[in-house]
Amino acid sequence: MVAAGVRRARIAYWKLGLAALVAGWVGSASAAPIVWTIAPADSIGVDVALGCTSASCSAASQVFTQSGSPDEVFGSFTIDTVALTLSFNLSSAVQHTGSANGVTALNFDPISYVSNGNLALTSVGGGQYSINGTLGPTATVSGTLVENGGTVGPFSAPSVRVTGTCDVVGASSICGFTFGGIGFQVGVGNPDQSLSFRHTMNLFAVPEPGSALLLGFAVASLALVRRGQGS
Repeated sequence: MVAAGVRRARIAYWKLGLAALVAGWVGSASAAPIVWTIAPADSIGVDVALGCTSASCSAASQVFTQSGSPDEVFGSFTIDTVALTLSFNLSSAVQHTGSANGVTALNFDPISYVSNGNLALTSVGGGQYSINGTLGPTATVSGTLVENGGTVGPFSAPSVRVTGTCDVVGASSICGFTFGGIGFQVGVGNPDQSLSFRHTMNLFAVPEPGSALLLGFAVASLALVRRGQGS
């Protein structure tokens, strides 16, 4: 009887220790920033691209619009749901058609969107986060500008306004970002005419292998804890 009681006590103690250890691992895994890689084949990409004579890009001021199907977006973004921050490094090739100061075809090829540090997020519940616009988040948008089929040269807009939201649902993340409205101006035409641009993209992403393993381990460990507690 004594031996059986000691054995049960040891098993209970072992389960308690395992639960505490795994809970710590789960907490660390869920708290770790997750790096999400864009899945181009499943992403809408740059679905709205406008060039305007004013930063507001109102319908009356639009002189260029995106041509053809949405442009694929490549790269990744990192979401930290504890620190509530977002960073990204994205790239694409965006085409516009329209008419402005003698220019009828305008390509940003290639173009990159890189966050200026960690952008602040606000949790709105249900796994959804919005970029905290009150803190003025910005990105550097740069690339090569091509007008009417002839290369014009490189450009860099270092303080482009960024707005948007991200939904983190299970093993996938869906984000919508808008670049522009403030700070995205590029000289177009001859003589130069400075126009404002706004690019909006909708992206589907999956965790990078290291992050995926972390998420999988957290889920498996949590199941192990629950199984042990139920025994």
